[in-house]
Amino acid sequence: MATPSFLFTARCFTHYARRHSKLRIIILSAGLLFFLATLVKAQSPPQQYVFGSTTTSANTSAVAAFAKNSQTGALSSVTGSPFNERMEGGLVAIDGLGKFLFVLNTVSNNISMFQVDSSTGALLEVPHSPFAAVPTINPSQAPATPLRLATEKSGQFLFVGYRSGNTSSNGAVQVFAIDPTNLRLIQAQSIDIPSSPIGLSTDPKSLHLYVGLGPNPSTGMQNAGTQVYSIDSLTGDLALLGSAGGGNETGRAIAVDAQGRFFFDGWGFSDGFLDSGLISPADGTAQVSSTISLGASNFPNALLGESSGKFLYVSESGGVFVYSIDQKTGALTLLPGGPVPLAFSAGTAVADPMGPYIYALTNSLVQAFQVDPLSGALASIASASTGGQGTLGIAISGQPVQASSGPVAVLFPASLDFGASTVGQSSITRIVSLVNTGNQSLSVNSISLTGTNAADFRATPAASCQPPALLLANANCPISLVFTPSAIGLRQTSLTAQDNAPGSPQSIMVSGTGVSANSAVTLMPGSITFPLITQGTTGTPLNINVKSSGTANLNIFSVALGGADPSEFILSNSCAGSIAVNASCIASVTFSPLGAGQRTASVTISDDAPNSPQTVELLGMAAPAFTITPATGGSFSATVTASQTAQFNLQVTPGTGFAGVVNFACAGAPTAAACKAPPSVQLGGGNSSVFSVMVTTTGSGASVPISLPMRIPPYALPFLIPLALICLLTLLLRKTRMVRGFAGETTRLALSGAFATTLLLAVLLSAGCGGGGSAPSSASIDPPVQPAPPQGVVTPSGTFTLTLSLTASNASGKQLATPQPVQLTLTVK
Repeated sequence: MATPSFLFTARCFTHYARRHSKLRIIILSAGLLFFLATLVKAQSPPQQYVFGSTTTSANTSAVAAFAKNSQTGALSSVTGSPFNERMEGGLVAIDGLGKFLFVLNTVSNNISMFQVDSSTGALLEVPHSPFAAVPTINPSQAPATPLRLATEKSGQFLFVGYRSGNTSSNGAVQVFAIDPTNLRLIQAQSIDIPSSPIGLSTDPKSLHLYVGLGPNPSTGMQNAGTQVYSIDSLTGDLALLGSAGGGNETGRAIAVDAQGRFFFDGWGFSDGFLDSGLISPADGTAQVSSTISLGASNFPNALLGESSGKFLYVSESGGVFVYSIDQKTGALTLLPGGPVPLAFSAGTAVADPMGPYIYALTNSLVQAFQVDPLSGALASIASASTGGQGTLGIAISGQPVQASSGPVAVLFPASLDFGASTVGQSSITRIVSLVNTGNQSLSVNSISLTGTNAADFRATPAASCQPPALLLANANCPISLVFTPSAIGLRQTSLTAQDNAPGSPQSIMVSGTGVSANSAVTLMPGSITFPLITQGTTGTPLNINVKSSGTANLNIFSVALGGADPSEFILSNSCAGSIAVNASCIASVTFSPLGAGQRTASVTISDDAPNSPQTVELLGMAAPAFTITPATGGSFSATVTASQTAQFNLQVTPGTGFAGVVNFACAGAPTAAACKAPPSVQLGGGNSSVFSVMVTTTGSGASVPISLPMRIPPYALPFLIPLALICLLTLLLRKTRMVRGFAGETTRLALSGAFATTLLLAVLLSAGCGGGGSAPSSASIDPPVQPAPPQGVVTPSGTFTLTLSLTASNASGKQLATPQPVQLTLTVK
């Protein structure tokens, strides 16, 4: 189509040709040819250049420059290429106007800046290059170790991602303003991000910056996901809008398709995954609509989209594979044919924004490929030598040609489904955005709902698009929609916008389903695990929130404990009767174990919800109320000689918070032996209590310890009567003062008889008491008094097991589950 300038010039030439001589016609013809040549040159696309950063030695690098053939995509070396970079070099980027080339120097912690000669492609490092970030937010720390960089279409700003940020354990994104007059970078806004960046990318209109997050080397966190920032067109300042992608751990790569419609990210720690989602034209955020699993240890390490937006190239462990992009949803489909003849990592391959070509830097070569528009297959074009030795980064100049001009109206999302809503009740508000994606203002004439069930929906445009309204290029306005079904079943309408954009009116389908009112219940949490406490104590109550989450009131019939150990828990609840929609009640459960170890139960709620009854599982662990161990110097075993008493010195120690009584009973003593324990011990205050268990044994020939009062066995009485008579006779003789010789002799005889009788009686009494060795004294227990065994019965030698049985109750008097008895070992010699 002829341009207005061309038509005006042609008319002028015709006018002059009619009125002037041949000479003037010749002059005017020459001027017209010159003007047309200038016009054609101005309208032809600028020369594109490809720049590849390669290593030249251990510490230096160079940038190879190539001119691209616009017809074939082939590359030819620029005169003077490669150009010395002086630093170690790294990833590269070209500003949106193709005036400057930037090279990251990760080790040197700065950025080299080169001016590009637009006519030859030659590079000249600007006078103050390289440039480094200086402290701004933190006076003592500046962003360090640049890893990623990106530019935008206006040529005003450079974005650099750093491993270390302005504060500890963070990464950073630094905005630099490009000063084309003084040929330098001016440090502008600096923001911290949660971890190291694995990718920076702007959309084709440079409205948004996408910052991919990866593992944090400072904290060890395997971060993932992408932050979306708006870009201020005047200052370059970034403002966080939301997120894109959905990586759970270990972010690896991000990409935006060439038309800015879809977002892709690769992530994974043990398995690899590919996410894709539709980008909102309103704010640039994207929710995941499709995820592909690549399998164990197969990770998407680099992503590359080509200029048509139909294919995504993914560098995986087994090579580079081609995925087709669904043009409505962005969903990816692996294409057959296996890997393509392309190898690249982050920043070492670039898609031509103005043609179907891909260029990849591999060691000392730049490989060129042509993209098949139907299959995405790559056909190799002759490679070009870089003159270097290693692969660092590659970039290409040029911007995609504007496909259309004027206003372009888009309703986003492309459809809206409210899902189920109760008849007669209003849904939550949903938002549809009217976006002008064109480069001229959009006039909004009307926004309306049309269709069979239009009355079931309500649309409220924001003030910025209340007709008549004017939306500037890339502006948007929200339209709020509410669904209130009037009947059961599917309800549909169309949201329509009348405007001055081509294809007007624009419309999307809006739908919802009307359902009858039903009660429903939501339990939070769905299960409870109690903290560890001590048997016999009571823990802190934990609540179950019972919410009426249906569309009709919830009627609760009962809330009860059940399961294996319901007696170990205490239930208190306010849930009874009718609970209004969206209202809640609380059921409180306390763990109060009488047994030790794992205890389980459940809370069962019966109601009129369709899934009644609902159950919340309970789990608690109880430590023992007390433990019994040997006291200092004590033992669970003892060795004695028959006729001795064994003493086991033990202690009982309460568990945390336990107070109560422990009762003892001893059994299992051998023949002719007896075991005695204290009846009980009181515990409290966290203090241990020492007690003794005594075992008395019987042996032959043992003496009886002197002890008063003493019981006299019946068979000793006949011996005591004569003794008493002799003592009485002696006293009488002395009383009547009889002859001294006779009296003295009689007295001596009587005393001798008394002594002999007393000695005999002592022997008899010793045998009658069943004598044994004297037992050690104890402050808490007196030695037991034993009945005399049959003559000749003694405690046999050997090893015996005695059982100390235990029962206990807590401070409230509740009986605890019977503890395991304590086994005592007695060895008798």
